[in-house]
Amino acid sequence: MRKKKNENFYAELINSRDIIDITSLEKRISDITKHGKQLIENEITAINKLLENRYEKYGIIDEAENVEAFKRGYYDLGKIGLTLNEIRTRIIRLGYEKETSLGIRIQQDWNYTAHLLNDLLYLENINLHNYLALLNEHLEKCKNSDLHSIYSEKQLEGIYNYLCRKKLFCDNTKLRDFLKVFKSYGFENFDKIKVNTSQRGNKALLRVAVEVLTKNFPVSLVNRYFADENGNHLNIGCHNRSTAYDDYRKEMLQILS
Repeated sequence: MRKKKNENFYAELINSRDIIDITSLEKRISDITKHGKQLIENEITAINKLLENRYEKYGIIDEAENVEAFKRGYYDLGKIGLTLNEIRTRIIRLGYEKETSLGIRIQQDWNYTAHLLNDLLYLENINLHNYLALLNEHLEKCKNSDLHSIYSEKQLEGIYNYLCRKKLFCDNTKLRDFLKVFKSYGFENFDKIKVNTSQRGNKALLRVAVEVLTKNFPVSLVNRYFADENGNHLNIGCHNRSTAYDDYRKEMLQILS
């Protein structure tokens, strides 16, 4: 089902005569990021492969030919499956805005077949390029990778409910945000999850939970996504280790098993 859905989406990117709205592309990426960094990287690989295949549509001018063309001063246009006029016709049919950087480049390349072919290919695949740029941008934002958990959302929900029973959080309706912390990447405008710091030992309990879920304890990132009961800096540190550490750890691992 997922494979078919991906194929339909890729077909839309390729076949649409219009530039697809960025909001639609962002929504697709948002759905992907919920499942982690690896899926973003897989998507980037898939789009790059599509572009590679699409750019071979009218013939291939490889790096060796670029070197030879530089020496000769011209390309062997026999390797291109379109004439200069055919390329121009396709570009005019697709349409472009002359004031944009792409439009300016097209006008500069108008009399140069090899360069204008690259402009045509970019124009034909502009939705793929836009989507790839957004994917790379989101991958770059994956600053909280150390907090990513390999556990499923169902398992994380089990841990969240366990922590609620321990009265760790001020508000027990923050499951969605909890999942976001451990399964999403590069999210912004995030309201910190408030920890009930008036109950002794809760900072230490949070540390145990983070270590169990991530096999790590990135202090700065924990402080970035969690706050004390007043919404202030949690000031959690590596020294916050519970005397009941082993008991908590054992109970959480049992939930995750």
